[in-house]
Amino acid sequence: MTVSTADNAPTNPGDRRSMRIHRQTMGRRKITVIVSAAVTVLLAVGYIVADAADMAPGLLTSTSAQPITFPAAAKTRTVKTLTGQLQNGPTIDTTQAQKLVDEFASAEGVGADFSLIIADAQGNAVVKRNETVAREPASTLKTLTAFAAASTLDMSSTLDTDVYLTGSGDSATLTLKGNGDMLLGSGESDPNHINGRAGIATLIARTTAVLREKNITTVSLVYDDSLFGSKRLPDTIGANNVDLMNAAPMASMAIDGARNWNGTAKPTNPDVDSKFPPRSSTPAAD
Repeated sequence: MTVSTADNAPTNPGDRRSMRIHRQTMGRRKITVIVSAAVTVLLAVGYIVADAADMAPGLLTSTSAQPITFPAAAKTRTVKTLTGQLQNGPTIDTTQAQKLVDEFASAEGVGADFSLIIADAQGNAVVKRNETVAREPASTLKTLTAFAAASTLDMSSTLDTDVYLTGSGDSATLTLKGNGDMLLGSGESDPNHINGRAGIATLIARTTAVLREKNITTVSLVYDDSLFGSKRLPDTIGANNVDLMNAAPMASMAIDGARNWNGTAKPTNPDVDSKFPPRSSTPAAD
């Protein structure tokens, strides 16, 4: 038997009204879902565009990264030959060598507690004084260290102090990472001096400009001082390093060599190193 669709249609007016209301409700729901999805997509696309245009906080940007430039040093030094051909020369006069040692020992402020060896070009000792006494390396070792560094490293290079930005909005974090510059200045960068050539104030100004472009007004600041590991001073240096006057702990960054000038007149020329105030035990943190 064939049943027509007309036979299945509700004959009760109330049933027809209920079906009409049901269809209208479903239609409105479909429209609501479609409109909501469209609005969500438009908002997402709009935010991505605003983020890329640096109009809203986020990771995207259409602005090209600007390389950081540093002023060239105002003064340069001509490199000269540090060593020449070794000259064997005449035999050392032992009497004259001993006289020099005696004069040195009798000089004011020297005293008897020193070690000294005078040797010829072949390494044969002519005069010796307390040569077997164990001592800490004197500052003359710095000359040999500087010579080794100058023979190996690019002496025109600089040590950068980097700033990294992670996160965005109120959760943004700035990380200050040191790479060995112990002579940062507390003010603007000063190309006329070694001590303070890179200034913290200049670094702050440049960093602030970048944060302003990204609409970031609040950040957390941390520092990365991990460059040299955890051991920062030799084990036995403490006996000859009161208040850290002779050596500061190794650090990836410091201002003015970690010197603490409180109560001590600071030289006008930052490159003058004739005074020895106490040094900080935490250079990077300070």
